[in-house]
Amino acid sequence: MPKCPKCEARKGKRFCPALGKDICAPCCAENRLKTIPCPSDCPHLQSEHYQHKRRQEKAVSRGRPMLQALSKLFPSQEAHDFALNLQADIYFYSREHGSVGDETAGKALESLKNSLSLICLPEATPNALARFLRDRLEDTKRYPVGPKFTSEDRLRAIGTLLAFVRSMAVDGSQRYHELISSFFDALDFEADLDYSPYDSSQEPREDRRTESGLILPP
Repeated sequence: MPKCPKCEARKGKRFCPALGKDICAPCCAENRLKTIPCPSDCPHLQSEHYQHKRRQEKAVSRGRPMLQALSKLFPSQEAHDFALNLQADIYFYSREHGSVGDETAGKALESLKNSLSLICLPEATPNALARFLRDRLEDTKRYPVGPKFTSEDRLRAIGTLLAFVRSMAVDGSQRYHELISSFFDALDFEADLDYSPYDSSQEPREDRRTESGLILPP
């Protein structure tokens, strides 16, 4: 499948009648009627805004417990956004590889935290989810580290999320997976979150995500 001619990063999955080519959903959403002269009869122009709003409303309604927990656990905007992104990555991994139990999620977050500490502790057993999350954290545009959110802040945020996951865990439980799924199940990851991790892992590219990163519904 050819890449989107607008961003030259994601795969083009949506035919654009104005360009005569397939473009990605985020570029379609960001550029329609701005840099793309969309014809009035374009089906994506007619339905996308309505569907996007419906998905956001559904995500907020069904995922309210997750959003409330995020606001309580991470009062700063930077930590909140970091945790939201990290949970999107955990959800995406679960969607691709099967639901992750609370114990597995906890071990992955513990392994991730250890790997980012000044004293790196080797894994007793390799954790595929932890490796996936470490790879995702290398995206500095998605996970910026700077004066407002330092490496220490990142470690504390991972530790807070780890404690939260462990607080939910009982033998064989998937309560954490169910919690984050209640929010992310309703969203289209490409169109609503501008999220396509496997595209970015295949080769280096310039990230064309929106300035705000993940689009969190009001």
